[in-house]
Amino acid sequence: MDLPSLLFRRSLARWRFLVPLALVLAALTALPLLLTAAVDTVSAAGSTAFVHDQPARAASVRVEEDLDTAATEQAHAVAAAITEHFPRHSVDVVRGTHSTADLVDGRAVEIAAIPDLARVARLRAGEWVGEGSPGAIAGVLQVDAARRLGVTVGSTIAVGDPDEPIDVLIVGTWRADDPGAARWFGASDVGSGRDGDAVGPLVVAADDLVAVTGTARATWTITPSAGLLTPADVQDVRRGIAAVTTAASGGSSVLAGADVSGTLDATLAEVQASVRTETALVTVAMAVIAVVGTLTVILLVTLVARSREAEDRLLTARGASVGQRLRWAVLEGLGVGLLGAAAGTVLVVAAVLLGVGGSSVSGAVVDPARVLLVVLLVVLVAVLSNGGAALRLGQRDGAGRAGWWTAAPAVLFTAAAGFTVWRLGSASAPGRVTGDGFVLDPVASTAPVVVVLAGSAVSALAVLVASRVAARGVRRTRRLLPALTVRRLARGWSTVAPVVVIVVSAVSTGGFAAGFAATSARVERVTAMAVVGPEVRVVSDGDAVVSDDTPDQGIDRPLDGATAIGPVLTDTVRTGGSEIPFTALPRSVMPLAVPSLDARNAAALHHDVAGVPLPAGTTRVRVVVRSAVPTLNGVERLDARGSLRYSLWVGDSSGVVRSFTLAGADGEQMPTGTSTTLTATLPADHRWRVLAVAPTLTFSVRPAEVDATVSPATRPARLRVALHARVLGVDDAVGTADVEDLTAAPIVRLGAPAIAGRLPVVVTAATAASLGARVGTNLDLTLASTSAAVRARIAAVVPRVSGTSSQSGIVADLRTLTDASVLGGGAIQGAPGTVPRVDETWIASSDLPATTASVLRALPVPGSVVTTASAYPGRIVDVARAVLVGVAVFAALSAALVIAAVSVVTGRSSPTVVLRSLGVAPGAAARARATEVGGPVLVALALGLVSAVVVVALTAAPFAHGLIPTSLGLVDVGPTAAVRDVLLVPAAIAVVTAVAAIVAARSVARRMDRTTAGEADG
Repeated sequence: MDLPSLLFRRSLARWRFLVPLALVLAALTALPLLLTAAVDTVSAAGSTAFVHDQPARAASVRVEEDLDTAATEQAHAVAAAITEHFPRHSVDVVRGTHSTADLVDGRAVEIAAIPDLARVARLRAGEWVGEGSPGAIAGVLQVDAARRLGVTVGSTIAVGDPDEPIDVLIVGTWRADDPGAARWFGASDVGSGRDGDAVGPLVVAADDLVAVTGTARATWTITPSAGLLTPADVQDVRRGIAAVTTAASGGSSVLAGADVSGTLDATLAEVQASVRTETALVTVAMAVIAVVGTLTVILLVTLVARSREAEDRLLTARGASVGQRLRWAVLEGLGVGLLGAAAGTVLVVAAVLLGVGGSSVSGAVVDPARVLLVVLLVVLVAVLSNGGAALRLGQRDGAGRAGWWTAAPAVLFTAAAGFTVWRLGSASAPGRVTGDGFVLDPVASTAPVVVVLAGSAVSALAVLVASRVAARGVRRTRRLLPALTVRRLARGWSTVAPVVVIVVSAVSTGGFAAGFAATSARVERVTAMAVVGPEVRVVSDGDAVVSDDTPDQGIDRPLDGATAIGPVLTDTVRTGGSEIPFTALPRSVMPLAVPSLDARNAAALHHDVAGVPLPAGTTRVRVVVRSAVPTLNGVERLDARGSLRYSLWVGDSSGVVRSFTLAGADGEQMPTGTSTTLTATLPADHRWRVLAVAPTLTFSVRPAEVDATVSPATRPARLRVALHARVLGVDDAVGTADVEDLTAAPIVRLGAPAIAGRLPVVVTAATAASLGARVGTNLDLTLASTSAAVRARIAAVVPRVSGTSSQSGIVADLRTLTDASVLGGGAIQGAPGTVPRVDETWIASSDLPATTASVLRALPVPGSVVTTASAYPGRIVDVARAVLVGVAVFAALSAALVIAAVSVVTGRSSPTVVLRSLGVAPGAAARARATEVGGPVLVALALGLVSAVVVVALTAAPFAHGLIPTSLGLVDVGPTAAVRDVLLVPAAIAVVTAVAAIVAARSVARRMDRTTAGEADG
């Protein structure tokens, strides 16, 4: 039989040695391909979900302009001008038209033309298209608006001028499938049927809209398409948004002059940062797979070659040259490599086609070029490993003569780790934020894998040094087994070193996976608390200050899953040259903003209730007002002709204040020198307090000696009117005031006064540090909304305030602030009656999806519904966690495989006959063998835990912050890890090692027993 045939038959006969190698090669092929394909798909789905979870205005861009007389041509031209800036099918552009009209009863109705309404809404009654009655226009009305108006299908409502109304026949009612969808751009009436005091929308045909309202606004809402949002799509959409914004800012485009709003671009920038950080983590995972897999292949090939040493010596004796054996080793490696790579590729294709692993794999697309590259690399590893093992055959292990070069890998990797960690720490993330988004730092992004490799190299060097020291030390001992065990380990360095590297890499990777998961989860929680605050946050549109036109912003229906609901005022204050976020909220929801505030300090923020409470259930208030004859320098002037208009200020128990116009039978204007009873209607579902009556004095005729052009600073003669106001049926709701012409009118205070001293506030530690303040320090603040001066005093300093998107923040009690803004006093230095508007509602929830859905169907005014899900891209973070866990599992399995393989192969060379001949007992030999198998692994596990702690401490937090870009510069979360999770991989490896050691020890004991039995038989 010729040599090639003999070598081929040997390979077939020893197939059990090659199967584990082929399986590792198959895993080395399949795992990178499956991970990258699944990551691409799931990451795109996570990007889409993150955009979908944003408030409508953060998930879209709206282009708006006046409706042209040629509405059809305008619609087509603007849509074409928008879509030309985006790749085909990358965005959806939804057209709409809207306006507002008055009903004949004085209420307002929102009227819209929505061409695709039937596609995004469900018909609750009637039909989408109706013929109408003669002279009537057909329309479909939102179902809650129909309830508020008290109309049903078939009813006719009159719109427009009461003298010449236009009849609109209600042919159907509808409800939107998703009132929070980006296409609605935060409109409240789509879900609740109301927009402040207006109801709607009433949807009519586009041609009928102008006929009903006369004028209208046309809108084009741009949203990413419903498909998966890949990184390329994100970049394309961002470029398109920039182009549309530029076109609208001027030039000859049909978009010139249009209003462009929406923050989709900022949302996509966050997606880019998260995906690029995730890509860095996937690269880290691929590097670990490559290193661990390659070392596993090399070690298995080396063990296979060692198991064939006797056969190879026989072949050499029969004339086989080194070249022949090398060529066959290369061919054998090529065959095994192709077999393993083919098996891995088939596994990947089957997983994709059959959907094994769920939607993350079934929707994946496997890149043929990527498959070819991975297959070539895997085959190359197999060929080089086999060839190298053939060349090393018969060479003595170099541990005994290792020189300075042995330390070179540890030194180089340690230096590289230090540099990459420095780059990572300098930016607090594996990249940096630029004008174009998040730019990944290729050096910093490799920090975890370089630290893992450095830990592995240092550990291998430490084991080498320890083995050499031990080998020298045992020369002075007379104990046979310890000396023999140590010498065998030292001489088997080429086998021990890869085991140490693989075990340390597996433990370090598992520790990093656990540390990153715990750290990123903590960053998610802290970021959501800092950015959003409560589980659901409703931000309402409207003016910055309260006026008679301010609509009721209270949610008028129960919310599913809500555990606490409170109104919140958000503003900024200026002090010390800085602008600081300012939040005022009632005591009931104070823990949502300042969870660390204790009960004593929380109570210190409150002041006694101002004003006079109205009886429960009061919705109609009657006020008797009496004005005196105008006087000039204390003398009545009957020749002066003036009138007064009155507003009633009320506040509820939480601190929401409203202003209502008081009107009488003769209207709103009351002549001076008269007494009358005025009324105001208050919203239900509030327990109101009357605070003040605010008069507005005007004169149509003034005496000649009154010069209206003279500045009040010169203290000229001015007309004065004495006022008296009393709320009927409410004790103590009485007040008086003197009103002076051409000056800021005072208010008529009713009941208890507001706080007389400074406003107690809570500040964050960052704010206190920047202002050089502490508890008890007085602050002079200026509210941005009203420009009123606020005299405050620090009652407590807390680590941070939720919902401010800043490390700075100041918090006050809402009722104390608004009462002082209405009534004046020591806390507010400004014109009484200038009150900042409560612009948000904070909701704590035990069921976030249910509460969010309820809120969207109860929005009182347009705005944004922000949830904790919108604070960070949770699904993208989950992908990164899953990838690291998968790699840790692969590394652990590789470690288990090499431990078992080394135990089996090295056991064949155990000197059982010699030991027995020297009188060594089987039990002692078994214990020595167990030590030989388990000792290096246990040392590697200990060193691996140290490496895991280092890699988590140095790299986990920056990568967690990079995956959640909103957290950068906002929250400071250090690395953390659950001890149980960190110990999972070393515990599993320890179990495998213990089993391998026990099996090896029993094998030695059995062989020695058989030797003893053979000697006895002889």
